[in-house]
Amino acid sequence: MRTKSAICLFLILVCSVDLAFSARKFHTFSKKSRASEDVYAGTYSIKNKKHDVFLKSENAQVFGQAESTFWQVREHGKTVSLQNLDSTLYIRFRNKNTDFIDAVKWNPVWGKFKLEKKNDAYCIFNTVWKTYLSIQKNGEAYTAHHSATCDQPTELFFFERQEDVPDGTYRIINNAWVKGLTQKEGSLRGNKYGDLWTVTKSGDGYTLMSHQTNQYITGANNLPAFTDNPTMDKTRWILRKQPIRDIYCIVNHESGLFLRMKSVKGELVVDYKTFCGPWAKFRFEKVEEFQDGFYRITSKKWDRNLVNDHDNHIRGSISEDIWKLTNIGNGQFSLQSQRFGNYLSSGDGQWAATSQNLQATEKWNLQSKPNGLVCMFNVQTQKFARTRWIRATFPIDQVGWCGWWARWIFTPVEDYNGVYQGDYSLLNNQFGKYLANTNGAENYGVDKDQR
Repeated sequence: MRTKSAICLFLILVCSVDLAFSARKFHTFSKKSRASEDVYAGTYSIKNKKHDVFLKSENAQVFGQAESTFWQVREHGKTVSLQNLDSTLYIRFRNKNTDFIDAVKWNPVWGKFKLEKKNDAYCIFNTVWKTYLSIQKNGEAYTAHHSATCDQPTELFFFERQEDVPDGTYRIINNAWVKGLTQKEGSLRGNKYGDLWTVTKSGDGYTLMSHQTNQYITGANNLPAFTDNPTMDKTRWILRKQPIRDIYCIVNHESGLFLRMKSVKGELVVDYKTFCGPWAKFRFEKVEEFQDGFYRITSKKWDRNLVNDHDNHIRGSISEDIWKLTNIGNGQFSLQSQRFGNYLSSGDGQWAATSQNLQATEKWNLQSKPNGLVCMFNVQTQKFARTRWIRATFPIDQVGWCGWWARWIFTPVEDYNGVYQGDYSLLNNQFGKYLANTNGAENYGVDKDQR
């Protein structure tokens, strides 16, 4: 009898342990085990609710400032770490008794947090010291402190996610060298124009596929390489947004190493770096996939049409010109005036013009901007076409950035038959005379061209 009781007791204990283990295992993989329900891996600005200042780390200090700065939220199972993208430093709680919070270059054990949501804001809870991050005003400064509770606006923070890179076709330009990523003999290099790349969201990262070979950049052991398989973890890249618009650091999802472009014996090669320095920052320039056809091109800033008014001269005008857009491959387009048949050109490098020949100076990338606007980027000069205002005239020059004066509206002209708004000479085929009207009373034919 005693033996049977012992066996029963043993079975009950085993079952209880098994059930407890199963429950714990289920809890580990449930959605509730995440560090936050809404904030996940990505780039954010973090603003304190009480003082309306942005969280920042610099020179080993954590504080609040008026200017926005970006943070990378990294997930570690049930916790997250917070890395400032300006300084690359992580927040660390040193000791709750001394109220000491600092920032370090590595991802510390004391820098693991849970984000507890309260209405539209979050408490930042340190899982080691069991305290919350708080921002206090000390004179003119906003300093970081420990707090035992999270029941005041000083302990609440807004996480505003920064816009991800939309799927599409891009040139990836190194910000320091101003050279594009290209695939050369199975390795990653830099050259003047760069390849076109298909950027596609994949989990919490992206895949980068070259249009040259339809292969993907992969984080190989020694140097970046290429593969046909986009599903491997090392072919996924995290794009860490920088404070400058459209600038990102490219970090491998598996190794955590950054792509970096450097010069070796006069050639630009791409390798890895453990941090995102100046040579590891890249600009993602979206290449618009326009359809071949006829377009009216209008300056958004000045509401003037792009016109080839005579010879090789172009300007902004209230009159009209129609431009034939042709895809000539590798994301490049030609733009041909239907007035004179000339191609839009980079001219002398400063002032844009037109040319009868289609060469490198007449090739353009079209980069999309919000609200349907387009930037025209010359392949040769690496500059944008812009409308100026000089003494009531609107000449076209070129600049290194796409500001408001360099943004254009492309309006498709359907069923274009060769006639557009403008001045024409009308020649009568039967009598070989030009239509004229010099006194306003009657029309008649003359031998000289009239407009």
